[in-house]
Amino acid sequence: MNRMPKLYFTAETLARLTDSVADNPVLQPAYQRVCQQSEIWCQTETIDVNWSGHNSLLLRARENQRRVITLLVRWQQTRYPRFRDAVMRYIKKMGTWEYWSWIAMREGDSAPDAIFDLSYGENSATLGIAFDWLYPTLSPAEKQIFLDIALKWPFASAKKNVQTEEAWWYGMPKSNWNTVCSGGLGLLCLAMIDEIAEAPALLDSCEKSIRPFFDYLEEQHGGWGEGLGYWNYAFRYAFMYLLSWENSFARPHPLLNRQSVATTLEFPLLFAPYQLPCGFGDSNKWAPMPFHFRMAEYYDNQTLMESLKSLVWDKQNLDAGHWPNDAELLAFYPAEDHAAPKTQFNYTRFFPGLDWAMIADKWPEPGFYFSIRGGTTRIPHTHRDLLSFNTVVGRELILANQTTAEYLDTTFSPRREELFEMSPFSKNTVFLNGIGIAIDSELESTEVIREDGWHGLRMVATSAMGKMRDGAAANFCGRLLLRHEKNFAVIADYVETQFPARFESRLHTPAQVNIRSLNAFLQGQESKMTLAFGANVPGCISCGKTCPTTPTVAPANVIRWCTTALHEKILLVTVIFPKNIMAVVTVTGDRAYEIEIETDEWKQILKIDDKLKMRLQE
Repeated sequence: MNRMPKLYFTAETLARLTDSVADNPVLQPAYQRVCQQSEIWCQTETIDVNWSGHNSLLLRARENQRRVITLLVRWQQTRYPRFRDAVMRYIKKMGTWEYWSWIAMREGDSAPDAIFDLSYGENSATLGIAFDWLYPTLSPAEKQIFLDIALKWPFASAKKNVQTEEAWWYGMPKSNWNTVCSGGLGLLCLAMIDEIAEAPALLDSCEKSIRPFFDYLEEQHGGWGEGLGYWNYAFRYAFMYLLSWENSFARPHPLLNRQSVATTLEFPLLFAPYQLPCGFGDSNKWAPMPFHFRMAEYYDNQTLMESLKSLVWDKQNLDAGHWPNDAELLAFYPAEDHAAPKTQFNYTRFFPGLDWAMIADKWPEPGFYFSIRGGTTRIPHTHRDLLSFNTVVGRELILANQTTAEYLDTTFSPRREELFEMSPFSKNTVFLNGIGIAIDSELESTEVIREDGWHGLRMVATSAMGKMRDGAAANFCGRLLLRHEKNFAVIADYVETQFPARFESRLHTPAQVNIRSLNAFLQGQESKMTLAFGANVPGCISCGKTCPTTPTVAPANVIRWCTTALHEKILLVTVIFPKNIMAVVTVTGDRAYEIEIETDEWKQILKIDDKLKMRLQE
């Protein structure tokens, strides 16, 4: 096994850590911050902890990792002893912490083996990375400091909670906890495999745990249901571990040979145009992290590399969390010049299994973009947002689901579903008799449509509407969302019930709203949009305001189309234009429907049936 370096910072990437990076216009800001922060952090090993915040000890672990890796990078660049000495002080401090876990702290259990949670995963990674980098310079006494901490905390806890498979996250296919915990522990095992007798067996346990995670990724064709922010978290540790395994054993890891693993690198970019949050669920935000560049280089994916470079060119547009992004970017950013990614028109991507889709007039710089949510709520960090969508016009998010601004004690509690941001009431979706998507539900089907200039999804959500007093809420409920090559979109919502019901569609926007007749005109900071409504039954349009859980968050405007009476068969058509335009939408027929969309410039006919299937042959 290779001795130095063994982990994901290879000899090649470490060689990039010279002061010459200061001449690179992309890396210069990161280099300056690494220099400045290292001088500050080598003066202290104290990390201020916001004890009132959610998972405060996890944030401490992350900040500790940021400082340790940043100091290691600066030491690699300069070989000044003060940076190495500071790393040793931070490592020693880890051994003195009373608790490693916020969860255990709240329970008053200070036993090092009480739990193996995210904090243990991140702390294990930090310990392993520092040990790996410093190994050739460690005195026997310094080496023993590392080993004592590892044996007291992560290895003791792992023997009790991981090797026995008692940890709830162990082998979990759908959770970021799996790769953060098993990946972080795996890094430590790789770093200390020749020093700690238990390390090889624990490494086997880590391998066993992460395989279902990647098997599930295969089922999702590279998509990730926990959403954008958790994609960054889960896959940072997943790739850190897999790259370290390959470097340690000098052979390919079989999981990195899967197409779904290469494909998932594109996933967050597709749901964050201009880094606007167009995903779904908790932590709906995304910005590049340095490991992304490393993996684009690993797969020699030049298109992905060009897209990533375009996001950070001339500015440091990286994930703003407590990560060692600046330090890692200096090692993982390739030296080649930036080239703008090629434009693709009428671009659609669908992730089978996950059943999320994105549709755009062009890519990667769309002028009119949709992200659409099919699939299931039976994945961690999801919301009751089935059938919902987000829309970008120009470089502005105009229609957007409302999402969490902070984590509270209720966020991951039995009362989670009562929070506004988790519920359908904060989403661009449909309501039947005043309620929306049911708890623990999924769509019956999601079908991709590419017909006669139309691109989109047909989604059936009958069972997802749950139960009413007389049984199923709906005999049929579905949504057809299509974009036409003329650059407008049609949303057709159809519901059929056993007894007369009230039907409603809600759309949330930060833009100013002006309603005239059956048109709603939206004015954003720079972009405009028109919503034109038509239905087979009478309805009304109103506009209200949201009441977000976090009062510092600006409320959104809520455009509500609702039936004025109760009906058993309701077809609502919403036409979206990426500009202000007068339009009339007419719906005629019974079970075989004809939708006429008319503007001052053109007329378009769309024919569908009562299952939202297009009638193209007529």
